Amino acid sequence: MADTETITAARRALGEGLAQLRAAAGLSQPQLAPLIGYSRSTIATAETGQRTAARDFWQRCDAVLAAGGMLTRQYDELDVLRRQRRVDLQRATDAERQARVMHRQLAALSIETTPVPNGELEPVTAALDKPWRMGSSTLDATASVLAATRLLEDETSSGAVLQVIRNLVAIADVYAQDARLELRPRMLALTSELHTYLGWLWFAGLRDGQRATVEFDAALALALEADHPDHLAHASSFKAYIALKSQRYDSATALSEAACRDDRTLPALRVFDSYQAGHAYALAGHVRCAERAMLTALTLIS
Repeated sequence: MADTETITAARRALGEGLAQLRAAAGLSQPQLAPLIGYSRSTIATAETGQRTAARDFWQRCDAVLAAGGMLTRQYDELDVLRRQRRVDLQRATDAERQARVMHRQLAALSIETTPVPNGELEPVTAALDKPWRMGSSTLDATASVLAATRLLEDETSSGAVLQVIRNLVAIADVYAQDARLELRPRMLALTSELHTYLGWLWFAGLRDGQRATVEFDAALALALEADHPDHLAHASSFKAYIALKSQRYDSATALSEAACRDDRTLPALRVFDSYQAGHAYALAGHVRCAERAMLTALTLIS
């Protein structure tokens, strides 16, 4: 993450490097100026880090001071940081806009029996300008909003909460990308759960299997990085369900089998996916495989 402090430090280090090379060459700022074709004031502001001169300036300094391209390389590294900072700021701005939309949507959807926890919305978006500083309170608040939205789905419909979850996923993606090491597994797991839920909403509400699969794939990647077997199983199971409904039985059986392969997965999930694998095998005409899958489900139940 390219924060302001890092960019400032890099700019000052670049300027200090120029000052050291100039002094080592026995040149003053006024003496260096005509040699590189830039004014003394440009050199002065570059050396103090007040401003960053153009790349051509650093290339000329490299040539005159025989720096071997060191200053230009430092300038390029600084330029990468500045570009990344602009991307980060735009991403945070977009996420904040989505958060405001989500807030309005949640308020519109809230009903008396399942109110959205308004006090939880602010912590969800509080760290968007500096997502690497996200704390456990942001995680807890995001989980609370997810739970409340699920209740709203029960009272309304999957289509009604779809855009809310799309916005919440966009916010969670920002945090997941820059989460601190100690919070990263939890943030990845929660973001995986959100992507799985969004995938289900796409399929349940709009029967859009293509978009649902994209979300399930994202959930799988996040769960894999987080080493979270339950979320891996959930995403694989939902992909298998879509394959089953699309009569792609080979994919359905493979995904269902994968969903229940990890012994760490909750037994109830493994039972369901073993049953789903058996169902797909039966529809495909593989009787013995279906019997084996059903036996696995019964063994897990017992």
